[in-house]
Amino acid sequence: MIEIHAVKLPEDGEASEFERLIACFPHAEQAKIKGFRRFSDSMRALASRLLVRTVLLEKTAGCNGQLIFTGMEYGKQAVENTGGIRFNSAHSGRWAVCAFDYGPIGIDIERIRTIDFDIRDLRFSEEEYKDLMENNENERTSLLYDLWTLKESYVKAVGKGLSIPFDSFTIRMEPGGTFIKNGKDRDTYRFRQYRIDPGYSLSVCAMHDAFPPAVFIKGFQEISAKIPEG
Repeated sequence: MIEIHAVKLPEDGEASEFERLIACFPHAEQAKIKGFRRFSDSMRALASRLLVRTVLLEKTAGCNGQLIFTGMEYGKQAVENTGGIRFNSAHSGRWAVCAFDYGPIGIDIERIRTIDFDIRDLRFSEEEYKDLMENNENERTSLLYDLWTLKESYVKAVGKGLSIPFDSFTIRMEPGGTFIKNGKDRDTYRFRQYRIDPGYSLSVCAMHDAFPPAVFIKGFQEISAKIPEG
């Protein structure tokens, strides 16, 4: 069954704690984490990677140094020596999330903000755009982020990221479930959304519907304490 984990970042991340934790990662990964212009973005990236490693260590009973991550096409990562476990992660605002399965899996989270741009710039399908514009402003904002995270989780599960144009497929959210209306993957992928915070939209996509009833919420101190060097 799919597992979904999340961690909420502390409001004020300390530079000393950041340096201690980032030292637990290989040099190449440290460079990626530090590559963001803003410290807050680096902290989110750090928390996301800590969360992934914490869960994998719980599942494999190994040590941090034994986790070997490999790069894949379109920026997706895999990890060796975990019995075929696949994962995907995302972060936004104060939350980092990750999903685990034994098949293709995609997850996305976005902090809900006031829409101050032209929705057409996001390149939703014509049907999705029409649905968005038929709602009032408050409902439109919530629906937009739900649609965005659903579509993002799908392209991440497929493993091709934004190389799949968002206007090339349509997501439908119906009382009986969420599905892809058009395209070859209509009957292949399933979706589930979770509300871990009223200010965020969280969506998960997989090739089956064995989704958990809830997300495992971990404390930041909990995950940071479980990642010793080596």
